[in-house]
Amino acid sequence: MIQLKEKELEIKAQSEQADAQVDQAKLQLDAQNQQMRGEQFQQRLASQEAQTQARIDSAMQREVLKQRGQNNG
Repeated sequence: MIQLKEKELEIKAQSEQADAQVDQAKLQLDAQNQQMRGEQFQQRLASQEAQTQARIDSAMQREVLKQRGQNNG
């Protein structure tokens, strides 16, 4: 009877250890996902900034060309 109880406790301890390992793995995965989302956000932000700057540059060039046309005309 004592051996059976010891075996039950051993199995329970192994189960709890396995659960703890699963929980730890989930936490690591969550942390990796958050880091990846953060990196993706930064990449999108940088891309949007580059696009905005390109639009500003293009508008400035058009304005310069427009003014040159008015000055020459």
